[in-house]
Amino acid sequence: MKISESFQLAISALRERRLRSSLTILMIVIGVSLMSSLNGINAGFSEFIDKQLSVLAPNVITVLPSSPLLRTGQHGGSLISSQRVTLTDYTVKTLSLIPGVKDIAPHYRGSVKLISSGKVVSGSLIGIDPTKVLIINPGLKLLDGSLIDANDHIGITLGYNLVYIPGEEQPFTSVGKTVIVEYNYLERKGGVERTVVVRRSFIVRGILDQTGNTFTDYGALVTLSTANSLMAKSYKYDGIYLVTKSIDVNDYVINKVKEIYGENIGVISPAIIKQTIEDILSGVRAFILAVASVSMIVGAVGIMTTLFTSVMERIREIGTLKALGCRNRDILLMFLSEAIIMGIIGGILGLIGGIIGSHILLKIVGFGNITQNFTPIFLIQDLISTWIIAIVVSAIAGLYPAWRASRLPPIVALRRE
Repeated sequence: MKISESFQLAISALRERRLRSSLTILMIVIGVSLMSSLNGINAGFSEFIDKQLSVLAPNVITVLPSSPLLRTGQHGGSLISSQRVTLTDYTVKTLSLIPGVKDIAPHYRGSVKLISSGKVVSGSLIGIDPTKVLIINPGLKLLDGSLIDANDHIGITLGYNLVYIPGEEQPFTSVGKTVIVEYNYLERKGGVERTVVVRRSFIVRGILDQTGNTFTDYGALVTLSTANSLMAKSYKYDGIYLVTKSIDVNDYVINKVKEIYGENIGVISPAIIKQTIEDILSGVRAFILAVASVSMIVGAVGIMTTLFTSVMERIREIGTLKALGCRNRDILLMFLSEAIIMGIIGGILGLIGGIIGSHILLKIVGFGNITQNFTPIFLIQDLISTWIIAIVVSAIAGLYPAWRASRLPPIVALRRE
């Protein structure tokens, strides 16, 4: 019997048992969809993270006032709160004296609303020395206008997505126009807390080109003194950028900062951020792979069950084929072809389902502004390897039932009612 004839007989057998075959294929589709969507989202997210981190120079370290840290005490398991470091000009001076630090740039940051011609958009107001912006973000480019000057207290430079809002046909504003920045903060006065709303008008000096970095594209740059006054920061910085002489001294500088402030201060670098994210992703990836593997195993069991049932139902047919001269390997190939065909169909449909499903998942889950810059990436080699895995698993699952069918004596098969 030719291979083509075996496949034709297998296709006919699957058509005769459409419902059973469809349910078995569905199990394979689910497993392949999970694996392919996982690979696509993982590849897309890795590129997204690389793009986010590429905006900052690799020799830039970010120092943050760490949140209160809870630790288990030595006696009775009590909780001890570590002291929060407040970033001030004293901190800036201390950090600037660390060997290996080339430049330093403190900054303020706060969530604000921007209002222009009746339109409102949310973003982050960033107060920083304008002369340090390109040192911290060497890849930053202007789409229109210019950066603010160090003494420009009414100028503002807007990120790309604050001007060209996704889904809007007209830009939010343009260079030379006035925008109102609204900032809310909590004030404690006379033992009572109240929300203070501050509004201030700015003239748009420039618009930044799109970077793919969410914080930059939704950021609005003003001078340090302007941000301190508007957001009532009282000269307490939200973060300090340390520019090291080279990436080789990053670890040394980080260790020095930790020596001075211990665990009471946050120190991060692009390498640390990437490693942390990869560690989190590896856990998520392992979980989804486990779910996909279980689905593939269920699909394999389904193939075995389907083929065993098919063998029992077609015993007389097997006896007839053997009586007509079919050899054991012909019968083996015929039933094995059914398993392979289910793997091929299930693999193709699973790949399609994984590609479509990953985009739908991002639409449903959302992830805020991330989904506007994050797209799943499906590499050809990943798709092919997943498809091959589906076929191999199906073939392995169908091997034993096919072997049992091939070993069936023709006389016994013909006598079977």
